[in-house]
Amino acid sequence: GTALTGRKLFGPATGLLAGMILQSSLLFKFMAVMMKVDVVFACCVTWATYFYLQRYLGDKSTKVAVGGAVLTALGVLAKGPFAFLPMAGYALAVGIRHNVNKKNESGEPASFVSAMNIKGLVAAKWADRNILLLWFVVGCAPFFLWLYGAWLSSGFDYSQGLLGQFFHNTASTSSKVTDKLSHLDPYFDTLTVIFFPWGGYVFGTVYGIWRSIREKFNEKYVFMACVFLVYLIIFTLLFKLKSNRY
Repeated sequence: GTALTGRKLFGPATGLLAGMILQSSLLFKFMAVMMKVDVVFACCVTWATYFYLQRYLGDKSTKVAVGGAVLTALGVLAKGPFAFLPMAGYALAVGIRHNVNKKNESGEPASFVSAMNIKGLVAAKWADRNILLLWFVVGCAPFFLWLYGAWLSSGFDYSQGLLGQFFHNTASTSSKVTDKLSHLDPYFDTLTVIFFPWGGYVFGTVYGIWRSIREKFNEKYVFMACVFLVYLIIFTLLFKLKSNRY
């Protein structure tokens, strides 16, 4: 999945190199041998992102739509709503393409500010609402069915437990959430927070945005930048709130 995504974006050499880098990652190999749920989640999200990319680049076949839906559902079952992050990147990329096309149609050059126009981002997402709705509903349905089944079989209210965990690991971890989010202090909690995965998201976002602007909003760089940007924003907020459980 990683190799095919890299190949689709930037050619065979990039795809091969990306696959080899992943295959040679020791921690990934150890977790795969132990069959950790994180590896299952990574597999589902990687393949789902590949289908999102195909759709974004113009392949509107049933195979792509169904593939994205099934893998999104499996990703949500494995690790919850984090499986929706690449889909959010897809929606953002569609919105940016909409804004850039509008500028080009009017004969004006697109800038970073005009590409991120909120009104255009929302309008573009709704123009593509059918596929987004399909992926979202199919992604949510199995999770809620599992939740309902677990609740019936055990007599325990899982929804209450999930809500309790959510509030305990976010707002309740500090009485000064706003204060924590407003400070730009470095992430010196652990080296893993600095270099992986947060550092990778920073590099991917900055490089993707730079290349997108330089290449006059080439769709492939826009897609890459948007997926990285969504992950960067979400994980930055989670680390700031000390919600490492998520």
